[in-house]
Amino acid sequence: MKKYNNIKDKFNIPSTKSLLCVESPYGGDEINDFMFPKEDVFYFSYKMFFSGVYQLEKSNENLNTNKISEFSDDYMLDGHYDEYEDFDETNEVFEGDFSNNFLFKIKSNTISQDLNIRLKEFVKEKGNECEFREFFEYLDEWWGMNPDDSFGLILKSIGLNEDDVELIYRDIVTNNDDDIICWYQYSELSKETFSIQINN
Repeated sequence: MKKYNNIKDKFNIPSTKSLLCVESPYGGDEINDFMFPKEDVFYFSYKMFFSGVYQLEKSNENLNTNKISEFSDDYMLDGHYDEYEDFDETNEVFEGDFSNNFLFKIKSNTISQDLNIRLKEFVKEKGNECEFREFFEYLDEWWGMNPDDSFGLILKSIGLNEDDVELIYRDIVTNNDDDIICWYQYSELSKETFSIQINN
């Protein structure tokens, strides 16, 4: 029996490779000699990483109705607390790392050229020994690490709009095996990443 739903079962996820990554609170790739490749399709990925306790989304085959878990006061962690009613006593509880995930597909025959034009402007003014975070803030001073700003303000700065964007998935929480999480508690947000990817 397949017990839990996996993100790959519910969404058409492309095979991609990362071009660049920005991390919060610290870190990220430097620009150096980077140029955006001549591609018509780019993917903008955003992830928030946590540690805590969670339950996985049952598959249609998982029809267990027996009580196998009990809500514990230890689950009431400081970072995030869901009401007791959201806890499923017929589902297992796991402890470990997990992430909240967002993935957007941008299809445009000008995106590579437009990003490179702005990147050349930035390098000419600031030099190439900078992180991509600084380049994105150059594109828009309000750029920040959150799923909307991280991709929306970049696209707006080069003249692309929502018609060029396809949502693949948004606000989907998974464990390290890509199984979908339906209930969770976390103690703190450990890091956030924003990456730009292309087809593998």
